[in-house]
Formats: sequence, structure tokens, C-alpha cells
Amino acid sequence: MDRNWTQFEGRNAGGWRLDSFLGEREEKAFFSGGDEAGAKAALVEVMEGGTPEADAAAASWSLARRFAHANLLTVHGTGTAELDGGNSFAWAALDLPEDDLSEMVPRRMLEEREVREMLLDAAHALEYLHNHGVVHGSVLPQNIFLTDGRYKLSVDTLSVADSGKRAADVRQLGATLVWLLSGGADSPSQRPSTESIAKLELPFREVAIGCLNSGWTATQMVAFLEGRYVPPVDELPQVSEPLPADPVEAGVPRAVAPRRVSSERWVLATIIVVALLLVMAYLLSARGGHDPAASSPTPDPAPTTGQQPSPYPGKGTADRGAPIAQGPGPWAVAVAAYGNRAEAQQRADSIRARWRQFPASVYPPSGTARRYLVVLQSGLNKEAAENLKQKAAGEGVSDDSYVTKLAAR
Repeated sequence: MDRNWTQFEGRNAGGWRLDSFLGEREEKAFFSGGDEAGAKAALVEVMEGGTPEADAAAASWSLARRFAHANLLTVHGTGTAELDGGNSFAWAALDLPEDDLSEMVPRRMLEEREVREMLLDAAHALEYLHNHGVVHGSVLPQNIFLTDGRYKLSVDTLSVADSGKRAADVRQLGATLVWLLSGGADSPSQRPSTESIAKLELPFREVAIGCLNSGWTATQMVAFLEGRYVPPVDELPQVSEPLPADPVEAGVPRAVAPRRVSSERWVLATIIVVALLLVMAYLLSARGGHDPAASSPTPDPAPTTGQQPSPYPGKGTADRGAPIAQGPGPWAVAVAAYGNRAEAQQRADSIRARWRQFPASVYPPSGTARRYLVVLQSGLNKEAAENLKQKAAGEGVSDDSYVTKLAAR
């Protein structure tokens, strides 16, 4: 129904002032406002109560109040209030944005740096939500806000849902990217055309293809945008975080979550897995089950009583410079990935020049590919690859190397 929302200017909803009516969209009115003390400016959203839309928004605001993340709008308060003498309205007080993507792009094209920042901030928010079993549901330009120099997602459409809806979030972000760079040629709520995707410059074309065609997760998108190796889905650690307690019910102050918390947990999980593999390899070797083909040609002397073997097979000086012998297999150790062969080859050459014991090369060795891996060594069995990864870390080659199985070519 049509309503004159300006009549509510100057009123109060749960301790938050409704100062100036900003506009309305999808049955929701927006006001600039603040708390009664005048210490905190806020965006106050108001909806007429008693409708399915208002109930869904209220549930989303209540869910969002549990989260504290740098790339999600913060819910400072939410509830219901009687604003016009008897009728109930749902309301929420949120961070006051400076702008949103749907308003920014018609005024000017974003610079490449700004596009990267927007993608990474939105991907971090999705990774955080998805790790907690929550989906956004509407990753569209009008729901991506610029606030205090950061891009933040709205919190009006959150819900607990399955992996299929998590994939839909990533696809929507990919479609929003195409809309942004194509000048609005394709609606962000629809799958963009192949022609529009093909016109994008790298690396944004690869991001769009990853989101729309390759089924990327938010974690894979974060890895790509941060310049890290993008592991296949079946090699990603399964992260499932419980919903945080409601800060009001728990009686504790809100604290902003670390910006890279999900990536830090991924690194920690990788370290734990590698440590377990090293222990298993050592135990198998002690029982005579070690594969001699994967052993170093010059084994370290047996430790004397009271000494412990080095956790890094190549850390000492005895085999410094000797390559890890390769047991037959499809495994390799990747240290970086690039969008073109020339950059990958330059990195491989620099590794070989500085660390002569590592025969770094580019995979695939010939032809064209979407990504070119810089691998320290290939043709290994998995145990030898894990040992090589640890040796590389000990020598300072890369802290972000990754054991992966290469496809036969």
C-alpha cells in the first residue's frame, strides 16, 4: 500500500531516531537517524508489520545480530514499534552507508582497484556466512554498500540453508561483476550472456567464469583474489562453524571478527594435516614399510640416543642441494599460479636460480591453459610430494606451497 513515510520523521523506534526519510524499496522505508544520545549515526529501516516480507526481514536482522564481521552491515538494534498510533512496524538500526553499488556505477565506472576491493570484501563476507551455514540470498548491486572505506553486504535476506544456495550466492556475485564491468548490459539478477563474459579483461573474466561456470566456492574466490593457489573443491577443508550466541542474550559486547579469520583457519588446518602425514610417514619408515624409491639418495645419519630427527627432510646440510628423489606418481608441489605463461616461467626461473636443488617448472609444459602452475617438482608419489613441500618451507621457498595431483597430458 502507498504510505507517506515522511510523517514518521522525528519519531522514535526502540531508542533510535528517524531523522530524515531517504527513500523506499520493496516495502521497506529508509531513514537516516541515530541513537537518543546522539553518539551513533545509523540507517534505520522500517517495514509495516504483520506481512511475510516483514517477518522474513525481522528474522534476518535477528540472525545478523549474532555476526560481527568487517564486511557485513552491523545490526545495532532491531524490534517492533508502534509509529502511527496502533499499527506495528518492524525496524532495524544498521551502519549508515555512504553509498551502494547500484547508485555508484551509473555515476562513474569503478577503477580496477575498486573492483578488486569490492569483490574481495564481498567474497570474505560470503565465506564467513557460508562457514556458519548461512546464505545471503541477494548478492546484488543494491545490497553491496560502501561504508568507512569498506564494502559491506546487506543483512536483510539472510537465512540458514544448504550448499545449493551457497553456490547461488557466488553466482550472483559473478553476475554482479559482469553487470558492473559491462555498463549494465546484463541484469545482475539474471545469468549474463556469454558475449558479455568474453568481453571482460583478465583477471575479471576468470573470476566471472569461476563464479558462473566452474562452481567456485567463496573460499576459492578469496584464494584467487588474494593471489593464492585455488585448490579443487574436493581438496578444500570442510569448515562448519556454529552460529555465534546472540550478543544481547549472552550479555557480552560485540567484537569485530578478524578480517581474514576463515583464511587463517584454512592455513591452520593445512598445517595440522601435514603434521599428521609426517608422523605417519616416520612410523611407517621405522617399521620397514618406507618406500625406498621416495627416499633421499644420501640418507641422514641415524640419530644418536636422545636426538630427534629433523621435522624437515632437507633442513640440514647433509642433503642441502640434493633434489627429492621422485617416486613414480602423478603428484606435484605447486608454489604459485598465474594467468599467463610468461609470468609463471619467470617465477620458475627465479626459483631455480636461487634454489638450485628445486627443478621448478611450469605446468602444463606446453599449450594454453586458464591457469599456469609453478611446480617445484612433479612425477612424485604423494609421500615424496609431502616431503618436498616441507623441504621447500624449510628452505624459505614458499609458505603457501600446495601438494596437488596433476592431470595426465
